[in-house]
Amino acid sequence: MIEINWNQLKQNSNSKEITFEKFCHQVAVAKFGDYGKITYPYNMAGSEFYLTLVKPLDYEGVTYPAGAEICWQAKFWVNQNDLENTSLTKPRRKELLEGFKDTCDAHPNMALWIICTPGMVKDKAYHELKTNLAAFNSRVEITHWHKSVFES
Repeated sequence: MIEINWNQLKQNSNSKEITFEKFCHQVAVAKFGDYGKITYPYNMAGSEFYLTLVKPLDYEGVTYPAGAEICWQAKFWVNQNDLENTSLTKPRRKELLEGFKDTCDAHPNMALWIICTPGMVKDKAYHELKTNLAAFNSRVEITHWHKSVFES
């Protein structure tokens, strides 16, 4: 297991948001690169990058078929005094919902949307977010990558 120091990420970059996106992309390539091509277009609406599966993928108890897409949304949202947690405030949940809608429009074959933040999120806010996302598109699975997922 590795240990991630988010403060170091902030110190070594003119744009900590872009650096975090690139970090998430590198993890995605290492984890899923054998399942298809991960595309990282500049300024894609709704998500930072996506993978179109060329073979089935079993992930978190779900089998995703070839042709399905996995999309990633990276948000470098850190709490000032608590780097272990990320606040999912109402404006942030709204921003994620809008990004999800944009991604669904751009990627009708999206089967999994992975939200990446440095810290864990509170269960109640995450549940509310997932409920709102499912109300818009219930066929897309939602998961969350955060520090403990990255470190393992």
